[in-house]
Order: sequence, then C-alpha cells, then structure tokens
Amino acid sequence: REVFRLATMKHFQRRLELVGFRPQDVRTYVRNVLNDEEAQSLLNEVDSDSHLAAIMATPFMAMSTCVLYRHRKRVPRCISDIFEQLILRVAERHVSGTKYESFDEIAPEVKALILQLGKFAHDKLRDQVLVFTEADIQVAELSEAAITLGLLVSSDPLRSGEKHWRFSHLTMQENLAAKYEAKQNVMTTHRVVRLVESLGPDSAHLRTFWVLLAANLNPGCLECLLNSLAARTKCREWKADDGLNAPSANEFP
Repeated sequence: REVFRLATMKHFQRRLELVGFRPQDVRTYVRNVLNDEEAQSLLNEVDSDSHLAAIMATPFMAMSTCVLYRHRKRVPRCISDIFEQLILRVAERHVSGTKYESFDEIAPEVKALILQLGKFAHDKLRDQVLVFTEADIQVAELSEAAITLGLLVSSDPLRSGEKHWRFSHLTMQENLAAKYEAKQNVMTTHRVVRLVESLGPDSAHLRTFWVLLAANLNPGCLECLLNSLAARTKCREWKADDGLNAPSANEFP
C-alpha cells in the first residue's frame, strides 16, 4: 500500500544519496556469502588490488565477484571481465557439463539466445526503457528459451494484473547491449558517431555500455568515441575513468 502511495506522488520531499559498500561492508558481505577459506582468499585479493576493491564497493559487483569466485575459481580484475565471466557462467548453466573460457566458445544455440537478448537490451536502451511489459516481450519476439536463460527477471503482477520484466541489473542490460553491438556490427568511426547519436542526449551516462563496447574498438574508433561522448557532457571524466584514454583497445581494462 505504501509503495503505491509513493508511486502516485508527483514530488518527493526528500533527497536520497545512494552510497556503495564501505571497506568493512565488503568484508562482511564476502564472509556471509563464501565459506571461510574462499572468503579469506578473495579478501586477500581485494586487499592487494585497489581497483578490485573499488569495484567491490558496488553491491551488484560484489555479489557477482563472489558468485564467479565460488563457481569459476577466478578473481575478475575489471568490470568487463566480470560481465564476460557472468555470461560464460549463464551459458554453462544452460548446458550442463560445459566449461567456457571465452564467448566464442559458447555453443551456437546458446550464443544466439544471448545475442537475441542483446538486441532487445540495445533497443530498449535506445528507447530509455528499463522495465518491460509482456507486450514488449511479444513485439521483440523473444523466445521462451531466451526469457528463461536467467538474465531477465520477472516481477509479480501489480494492480494492473500485468507481469513486468527487467534485466537483473541496469549494468547487465548495458553489457548485453554492448555485446550485441560489438558482435553484430563492424565498428567504424561513422558507426560510432551514429551509435552515440541514436542513444539520445543522455547517452554519455550509459557508462557501462561504453566501457564494455570500448574494449572491442580499435584505437581510431576509441578516439572517436571519446570525442563524441565529450561533446555531449560538460564534464571530462571520461578521459581519466576506467582506462578510456588507453592508447590501444588491447590495453583497455
């Protein structure tokens, strides 16, 4: 009842600041999720890697890192690695007994499902839609196998009686969209400019999408991307954040 009351309010009278995990929160979370040996091993990695420690300050990234460490026995070192490993984990769950080291190794039928979701994620980012109705699912012609792959989450029907869907996290939607864009299109400077324009005036704020896409760009396209994004925002944080000023795509995190 309270949720519906808040949903009908035109203006909130409070401002809320979203803050990440503090270092102690990270330690508590890891110890609650993993067994003692796994937790201590992972925390040793966090203590020795400031970049990993910064990533773990985001609860979703902390959860993802713990899941990957438990099931794949490796510590992701950057955001792009986390999402790549999450996709591999989902693919392995879909076909029991498989073990993948790269996206290209995934079984063709599973890869097709992931790219199908990637196109849906891409189109909805372009439309600035983060929650999807049954009608959205039908129009996109998503297969039942794609819906149940484990990357979409459904919510219980609200008063309208209609079920809604979303990706497990906004960054997962951005990740799948970037994967689709990188795999389906030959990236040229012209394509990069068109892509920035197609995602609207706030496209520079889709940080995870651009970070993951940039990992697949050659130096010329990477420079074009930086210039296009800088033109759309007053801040120049892209130049110093997440390695977007890397001299080559191969050095991008």
